Amino acid sequence: QTVRNVLYGILLTAPTQGLLALVGYWAVGLGAPVLLGAITTVLALTPMGAAIVYVPASLWLVLQGRPAAGIILIAWGGLVVSTSDNLIRSSLLRGGAVRIPFLLGLFAIIGGVAAFGPIGLFIGPMVVTLLMGLVKALAAPETPPDA
Repeated sequence: QTVRNVLYGILLTAPTQGLLALVGYWAVGLGAPVLLGAITTVLALTPMGAAIVYVPASLWLVLQGRPAAGIILIAWGGLVVSTSDNLIRSSLLRGGAVRIPFLLGLFAIIGGVAAFGPIGLFIGPMVVTLLMGLVKALAAPETPPDA
């Protein structure tokens, strides 16, 4: 269940990030916002993928003499596009057999990626789910045997 939820999180997050990034590209007046949004969608399947597009685009705007647009795009990317990734994935983890609290799911994803790289997207939440299941099993009161 946890692996399936993580996969759904990845597959739902990428188009969401691409669409949100497209709005940002269009709002600051970058050329070909649909193409940039599509590239963001594809790269959002990898950790830090969306930032690979919106950070250089922001720098490009600054170098082109449009610092306000560059600052707006980097702020939009960091506060909206990248945050949507964490919110969607961690909210999907709460729907598993062992419900993971929102912040714990968020830390499981971030810690998993930090510790194991891209495969940490799966390992982090699975480790937390297994540990929570173990704690629940150990904390369950023992039932007396039938006499």
